[in-house]
Amino acid sequence: MKVKCKANASLALIKYWGKKDVFLNIPATSSLAVSVDKFYSISELELSDRDEIILNSKPVILQNREKVFFDYARKILSEPNVRFKIKSENNFPTAAGLASSSSGFASIAACILKYFDKYSFNSASNLARVGSASAARAIYGGFTILKEGSKESFQLRDESYFNDLRIIFAIIDSSEKELSSRAAMNICKHHGFYYDAWIASSKKIFKDALYFFLKKDFVHFGATIVKSYQNMFALMFASSIFYFKNSTIDLIKYAAYLRNKGILVFETMDAGPQVKFLCLEKNLNTILKGLKQNFTDIEFIVSKVGCDLEWI
Repeated sequence: MKVKCKANASLALIKYWGKKDVFLNIPATSSLAVSVDKFYSISELELSDRDEIILNSKPVILQNREKVFFDYARKILSEPNVRFKIKSENNFPTAAGLASSSSGFASIAACILKYFDKYSFNSASNLARVGSASAARAIYGGFTILKEGSKESFQLRDESYFNDLRIIFAIIDSSEKELSSRAAMNICKHHGFYYDAWIASSKKIFKDALYFFLKKDFVHFGATIVKSYQNMFALMFASSIFYFKNSTIDLIKYAAYLRNKGILVFETMDAGPQVKFLCLEKNLNTILKGLKQNFTDIEFIVSKVGCDLEWI
């Protein structure tokens, strides 16, 4: 017997950065995210005599992260002797700051629980979180929240809520980043003054963002999105962590230039050099045309808001 499903990547608009519990991936800040329909992972599960993951047709050397995830799965299933064979494929660059771990672990967690007839949104979100906190959100489509200190995410609104929202991904460097998000978070936590300031500011930004999101106030919601990633990177800079490339800075400047011209576009970033732009469909062609004209060596991919995970 095999189980197979597809999960879309989860892009945090209001950022999660930092862990209350490193072992179980309990987030230190609340995040609000959007599902991305262009980027997804497809995973297939069958039982085996040992745990193994084949990612993008290559065997993965299991690290502590994967071992803890599988052990947690066995614990919640009450199946101490079961072993899992996972085949997973990402249709976008892995470990490059594009949230591949979110869709990857979400699809794997869903398959494990479905195989044993114990699948639910909550149970899948709980298990996925142990692999990647962002994966807790990727179980759902639309817009999701994973609160500070929580084990499960929940869907705030489905994909129809902001159905004219578009996300433009600027792929600057698709290679695997040298410093993982987990390692970077751990470094940041040791810079107490700046880390504490990040945690404190995140609470207000999240509260403001939620208010503007529910009012469908794109202007002020977009401003909180920008503030969230900028504060996160300020903490990284203070911790001597640098993911930016030259093109990263130029793209950020270009987004600010467009806003000064009255064109509503708001950028965000994750741990990596890629820049993501959020806009409404009515402005998409104007923004995309300018990006392609000014940044001819960068690949741009446009996404809509994604849906819940799908069984295949």
